[in-house]
Amino acid sequence: MNDTTVQVSWERQDGVTYAIIRGRVDTTNANDFQAALEAELRPDDTKLVLDFETLEFISSAGLRVIIAVAKQIKARQGAFALCSPMPSVMRVMTISGLEQVLGVYPSRAQALRSFT
Repeated sequence: MNDTTVQVSWERQDGVTYAIIRGRVDTTNANDFQAALEAELRPDDTKLVLDFETLEFISSAGLRVIIAVAKQIKARQGAFALCSPMPSVMRVMTISGLEQVLGVYPSRAQALRSFT
């Protein structure tokens, strides 16, 4: 995987969709990242967790993608959360104020509990 690669893998379990994000998201691949997320989201996906455990870097372009996807889920009367960000990714979310707007949790279990 080169420095500008982002990979998204999916898990669905007990009515919750998990998108596991790996690599880096920046201006060079933010559109691809958004397309990858939107292509796999099903109309009945109303509980989405973005798992950032293996996300090494995210830029403001990537944050815009997250906000757009969160809005789509919330428009379905759904629930959205982020979990397991690395310290460097958490710093970007804190500086941008994103962690105050969207739920950011240290683990999948805590993100899941936020849905109840």
